[in-house]
Amino acid sequence: MKDVFFVYRKSGLNYSIEHVFNTVESGLRKENVLVKNIFLPYARVCVSNLLRNILYVKRLCNSITHLTGDTHYAILLCKGKVVLTIHDTRFLDFEHGLKKMIFKWLWFYLPMRKASYVTCISNEVREKLISYFPRFKDKIHIIYNPLDTNYNYKFKLFNEGCPIILHIGTAENKNLERLIPALKGINCELHIVGKYRKDIEDMLRFYSIRYVYKCDLSNQEILDEYMNCDIVSFPSLYEGFGMPIIEGQAVGRVVFTSDLEPMKEIAGDAALLVDPYSIESIRNGVMKLIKNHHYRDDLIKRGLENIERFKLPVIVKCYMEFFPCVMRSAVTRVSNRLSRCRSPKARFTFALSELVTKPICTPCSFSIRMNSIR
Repeated sequence: MKDVFFVYRKSGLNYSIEHVFNTVESGLRKENVLVKNIFLPYARVCVSNLLRNILYVKRLCNSITHLTGDTHYAILLCKGKVVLTIHDTRFLDFEHGLKKMIFKWLWFYLPMRKASYVTCISNEVREKLISYFPRFKDKIHIIYNPLDTNYNYKFKLFNEGCPIILHIGTAENKNLERLIPALKGINCELHIVGKYRKDIEDMLRFYSIRYVYKCDLSNQEILDEYMNCDIVSFPSLYEGFGMPIIEGQAVGRVVFTSDLEPMKEIAGDAALLVDPYSIESIRNGVMKLIKNHHYRDDLIKRGLENIERFKLPVIVKCYMEFFPCVMRSAVTRVSNRLSRCRSPKARFTFALSELVTKPICTPCSFSIRMNSIR
């Protein structure tokens, strides 16, 4: 297999995506795949920076280029085979007017047209993309995020008297505004990991919640938080995947999450599902986990079974079957089109078109493999 270039946004600005694909890279390297990392030089969104990032990727990438997320536009002038990973559709779901139109074309339509294949991290993201761009249906596939190999089962005696509830993330979609009042009067300690928000801390004090607020933790420190907690809280309103669900399950902690997609897809039947818009539902879910130890034990057991489909060897095997499909589709497409170019002028026009367009690729055996995993 040829080299694979993983393209990331400017280093240090999106730790979650970097962390996920660092895990993927480690698995691919064990399969003797040469992976090269490329970090875009510019982070601020403006016309000049967008063009510089596009030209930067065009100059460096000459084999399989895999845009790992967020800065989809960067692949628009890539010469080789291109894979685009899309983590969510928030720009299409929540933006309006001119801003939405810019994101729709520069971040989605043109990059998806350029890409040989598009991968999504959940069926929910795939279905949304198909609803927005039905013409690209055949090139959109699902490859789940892999579980970090450091996340392994560790027994902990559940503290029924005052359980530690771990909540990862403080953005609005993480739903702390409903979780906090739901915990009022429950003897517990809420551990929050994420960017500091004064309004959240004010709310914690208002509802007299015992809490610990931690920011800027390392990967190891976050893992330690999972190991030390009793319950993992993830009643999110919007996600592309939901890593805390499988991370909590992997270390043997009971998880409650939203009864929305893709959380239901990722959790399987191994988490307590709550209505994230209902404070009462969240509260009742927490109380059930604290009081019913048989139910907790059953969820933990099922969680350890659920994470098998997200383990690194499984995901790496998907990529090892996936990348050859990318190369075969590109070779077939180029040879067929080039054979129809009779004159030097036609060949020159074809070469120029290759810089900015890619037709929809045909399905391959990889699609069958992914359907069997799901």
